[in-house]
Amino acid sequence: MSTCNCPSLFQPGKIGSVEVRNRSFMPSMGLSNTEGGYVNDACIRHYVERAKGGFGMISTEHVCVDYPLGLNTANQLRIDNDSYIPGLKKLVDAVHAEGCKIVAEISHTGRGAKREVIGDRPVGPSAIPMPMMYIIGVERETPRELTIPEIEAIEDKYAAAALRAKKAGFDGVEIHSTGYYLCVQFLNSLSNQRKDKYGGPIENRMLFLENIIRKTRALCGEDFALLVKPSLLNGEGITFQEGMYIVKRLCELGVDGIEVMAGGTQVMPDDNSLPFTASPATPMAPAAKAFRDYAKQLFGENLKTQFIAGGDVRKAEHIQKLFDDDVCDFVFIGKSCVVEPHFVRLLEEGRDGEIHPCIGCYVCASDQLASGAHCYCSGNGALSVGSRYDLPPADKVKKVLVVGGGPAGIEAAKILKKRWHDVTIMEKSDSLGGQIRYAEKPLMKDHFKALIPYFYETVRANDIPVLYNTEATVESVREFDPDAVIIAAGVKPHPLPVPGIDLPNVISGKDYLIGGRAVEGKRVVVVGGGDVGCEVAEKLGSEGHEVTLVEMTDMLAPGYMFGNRCVLLHGLHRWGVTIHLGQRCHEICEDKVVVADKYGFGFRFDIPCDNVVMCTGDAPNNDLAEALRGLVPEVYNIGDSAEVSNLAKAHAAAYALARTL
Repeated sequence: MSTCNCPSLFQPGKIGSVEVRNRSFMPSMGLSNTEGGYVNDACIRHYVERAKGGFGMISTEHVCVDYPLGLNTANQLRIDNDSYIPGLKKLVDAVHAEGCKIVAEISHTGRGAKREVIGDRPVGPSAIPMPMMYIIGVERETPRELTIPEIEAIEDKYAAAALRAKKAGFDGVEIHSTGYYLCVQFLNSLSNQRKDKYGGPIENRMLFLENIIRKTRALCGEDFALLVKPSLLNGEGITFQEGMYIVKRLCELGVDGIEVMAGGTQVMPDDNSLPFTASPATPMAPAAKAFRDYAKQLFGENLKTQFIAGGDVRKAEHIQKLFDDDVCDFVFIGKSCVVEPHFVRLLEEGRDGEIHPCIGCYVCASDQLASGAHCYCSGNGALSVGSRYDLPPADKVKKVLVVGGGPAGIEAAKILKKRWHDVTIMEKSDSLGGQIRYAEKPLMKDHFKALIPYFYETVRANDIPVLYNTEATVESVREFDPDAVIIAAGVKPHPLPVPGIDLPNVISGKDYLIGGRAVEGKRVVVVGGGDVGCEVAEKLGSEGHEVTLVEMTDMLAPGYMFGNRCVLLHGLHRWGVTIHLGQRCHEICEDKVVVADKYGFGFRFDIPCDNVVMCTGDAPNNDLAEALRGLVPEVYNIGDSAEVSNLAKAHAAAYALARTL
């Protein structure tokens, strides 16, 4: 019998006058997936699936209250005029039909806006540009300082947006006051250096947010839930004592919910910085508890404000500990529900192992911030096809052979089985995982380690047979006699054609990562500065090797997302890795590597070394796919065996194919 490992999550709760079926809260996360700011079907499907997945309350992506100056991305949801109400109502009604409550997060980007998005110079509390911050990778031009009449007009726009949300049927609104957005720009002394009533001490810097709250209450009434998501800590800009004051005032103003957040102004990573791929669970829990305890001391039984905390929640025990430690009233669960919309339901049913882990790659947010792209995910292919989660039964049940037990093969087999196809996986080795067996080995890739156990639980839960130690050949496939074959065979070696590549002191990066070959020498040259090459160089450096990294292009680790990439590049610097960009490996000798100018102008130099580790990439393992064409009824090639790429594209291809086969 299944046992829920976080029972406290499934107690009913209340935020303001809103009854909530459990204490799970989906926080606002950008989608950038609208049509001119209007709700579309993909947007509705996205939120409805999380409502079906068990959430008690959902906060939408941040919705723009002031067009165009308040836009964050070109495809952000909008609520700045009444024409948006019908679409928002359609969204609300669909979420409510699944028993879930929903609030709109209302927002203005302020100095965080891009000129190419808003068509003008950004605005802010002061004419102070946003600094580069490696975690979110943003840096903006100097904003124009808002006048007092302009500030008051924006306050009114927040309140008007809240009223539109109420007319659309939302259960409440959440005022966005964290990250790099306008409300927190007023709260933060580093971005707000005004000399008038909106600047100076925290009492003044909070006036903008206080006025929004008052004006919203005046328009929407007490029966409409009012939540605030503030940064209660932000380096020198918002101190802990100032955070306590913010909490006190929010409770005094009758705010129904506080989603506890923090920020930082760290420009570049240091030796203590972790990438998202190794982020600890609920890092804000101690501070969140302190803020909540402070509010309880001040207001006692009269405290009505509900505290919402979370952050990097990946497991049931993370959630239960928050309740056991009396940290909060509700738990927000963010990126884990991007990859697995039914995260909450699966926890309730005790099916934790079936939850696809969030690996912390951060692709869901990074490309939105960088280029305004739609939200996508390394483990959720449905986001790449307009959030189409419906899996209609197959018109004709087929006998399908999936070749390869890596991420693409597992995903395809799972979706095919849910559509009632007869599916078998044929795996050459004795284990599942594919390229993940290498990807989990570098430093600070902690969250990748949950993927392979997930693969095993997936094939078990979906009753998918796996033929281990079985090489797929033309003969073995034809003997299996499938109606369709999906090739997800990964990659094959693609040795660099240079003299000396076969010398005994030369090993592949993959052999090093999984311990197949030891790197015994002190001086090591890593050839190839892509994602794997940089990871290998960092790991070798941490083990005490003297590492030199040679890369033919002018960029290291191009496949990494900005925050994680910054930490990785800092790791190379930390461990003293010498880097040569724009250079190619010309020849490998027993005691050196000869490096040449990539442009072929004749310049060469020697790098003395004991070992050479090759990280120059692999080629698609597409031989079987080509050989089978015309020999079996249907042949498909997905993942790295079609094109060497990344997890997001592999999942997207697998999901799109399996959903329609």
